[in-house]
Amino acid sequence: MNQEFVFRILFMVCFVPGQLIRQYVVRKNPAGKLVKSVNIDRELLMYRIGTLLFIIPIFYALTTWLDFAGFYLPNWIRWVGFGVSLLGVVVLVLSHQALGRNWTGQLHIQENHVLIIRGIYRYIRHPMYLSFLLAAIGTLLLSANWFIGVPPFIWFWAMYLGRVNHEEQMMLDAFGEPYRVYMRSTGRLLPKIMNPAASR
Repeated sequence: MNQEFVFRILFMVCFVPGQLIRQYVVRKNPAGKLVKSVNIDRELLMYRIGTLLFIIPIFYALTTWLDFAGFYLPNWIRWVGFGVSLLGVVVLVLSHQALGRNWTGQLHIQENHVLIIRGIYRYIRHPMYLSFLLAAIGTLLLSANWFIGVPPFIWFWAMYLGRVNHEEQMMLDAFGEPYRVYMRSTGRLLPKIMNPAASR
């Protein structure tokens, strides 16, 4: 079997579950009554761009239309990309598992919203962003295609840097000191090596 064909199958193995998980969560957890929203217009724009970026990879996997943007990577690095992509799916699953009905796709606080600090959120404040970053890294390495691999990085950093401060302020406004304490004991995308509160 052609090695490139194998990598395209592996790409879909990583790509499809993430989309199915998100659709399942959206249908299972319909949005509740909103208490507060932030940057609605920007949120909608980033959502639409993100949706487009999730459609384009299908053309990479099923056609040769985007092969012009391919570049060489050793096969072992592309296998690393497969592993990173799978890790991104795992982090996404763990994030949704911990959030349950508290998840919203945009910057919203819902009625009866709960501060989640269990599961993966015990160590990382924004594991879902981490899953997106891992997906972007894995996509670039696995596809070895500039057209497929670079746009997700640009979208991720534009979304993350333009969003995370607003999100954390929204959480501080909603939960106050408990969230401030939580911030001191966790990292945004990676666990803190040492819990400052535990070292006192």
